[in-house]
Amino acid sequence: MLHRLAALAFALCLSVLPAAAQDDATVSRWLGAAFARLPTPDRITVQDELSLAGLFTTAIDGHEGEDTDTALLYSVDFIADNSLGHVVIPMAGPEDAEAYVQALGRREHSDWLYGEGEEGE
Repeated sequence: MLHRLAALAFALCLSVLPAAAQDDATVSRWLGAAFARLPTPDRITVQDELSLAGLFTTAIDGHEGEDTDTALLYSVDFIADNSLGHVVIPMAGPEDAEAYVQALGRREHSDWLYGEGEEGE
């Protein structure tokens, strides 16, 4: 009987825990696919944003590849760290990656990547 109660308590505890975060390889794949769907001028803007943040150090040419995917992945944590946790980019699925990459193409995260803007406020 005690084992059943312990198992039930354990199961209840697990049910209230948040879903596990996606692994880096999966998120990188989502980000790369979202980047590849952007028009070339937006891809160049995204690479420029990542370059200004010091996360992308190869040619800014709008081409999708491992360097871009890696920089995109690092940028998600970089923004959270740079904003002291005030800006957290959700990455629960491909739609989050799509929204984030599109926002980068519109330079919506410049303040937290490299800017002189709202940091620390």
